[in-house]
Amino acid sequence: MNTDDLIIKYGINMGRRFTVKEKNFFCNELGKDLQSMGYKVRGAVGKRKRTKGLNLMVGNVSKAKTIFVAHYDTLIHNFGNPMRYFPMDGSASFAASFLPMNTPLILAMVLGLVFILYSGDKINFEQNFGLSLFIVAVLILLIIVSFIMTFKAGNKVNLNRNTSGVITAVLIAQRLPEALRQDVAFVFTDGGSGSHIGDYMLREALPNTIKDRNVIVLDCVGKGQRLGIGYFEASRGNAEKLEAIVRKRDPQAKLNVAAIADDRRKYTSVSYYEKGMVVCRGKNANGSLIVENTATKHDDEIEKEKMEQLADDLIELAKQIS
Repeated sequence: MNTDDLIIKYGINMGRRFTVKEKNFFCNELGKDLQSMGYKVRGAVGKRKRTKGLNLMVGNVSKAKTIFVAHYDTLIHNFGNPMRYFPMDGSASFAASFLPMNTPLILAMVLGLVFILYSGDKINFEQNFGLSLFIVAVLILLIIVSFIMTFKAGNKVNLNRNTSGVITAVLIAQRLPEALRQDVAFVFTDGGSGSHIGDYMLREALPNTIKDRNVIVLDCVGKGQRLGIGYFEASRGNAEKLEAIVRKRDPQAKLNVAAIADDRRKYTSVSYYEKGMVVCRGKNANGSLIVENTATKHDDEIEKEKMEQLADDLIELAKQIS
């Protein structure tokens, strides 16, 4: 499949991967496509506390020197103010997303409080049964609707976050030279938009060797003026190599290459990997990057040329580090 086919299949026909059924169907279809390319594919199911996850493991994950990670699950729909996402700064993402993602719940609490203040004294099932039943029913309905809107309404359009990461990983798999296939693997992880259960599962699957693997997280790589490369000290060399590869192809490329400080690691996928590196796109934000319009109907645009270029650059990086 060419890039347009991948966008239509994964970004439009299967653009929402929110429920268990949707995730299972997506992984099954993606697995078939990667098997047709000659890769060994298997699913991995895990659980952490009350959260269950499903990962798709592609290639020789247990021995690969380089692992490309793309989370495939999609977000809850944002009914609040536009949410800003910072792939290289988990603390900023958490702070920026709290109010937008919890707007229905907050509004329900405020409306419920006002409703109780003005109507609470009228609740008397002996004297005003009908009115009392109506007031209680409204409060219950308010709770149910706010719960659904806050926790159960999956966003329908998710081209950049994170269908773009999935498509770029598939492009790498398609174009990867046969000689590198034993040294490069792919893991499509669950929970990247919240719980990070898939990253936890991958780390637990390779407890003794994950610290030595070159883990490259592809996160919102489909749109944006700047290419972001966030790294830890253990992956500094990989980040410098990728920067050199991009600069060689395009000396005028706009890049944000930065170490991820300890106070920015939390709530990120890359924090689960000691030698991890995140690659993303967005707008400049004081050395970090902002990705806009995620979790809304406006996440409807990606630039295939940028994903194709990035896939080729990452293949070149894999040649150098695997």
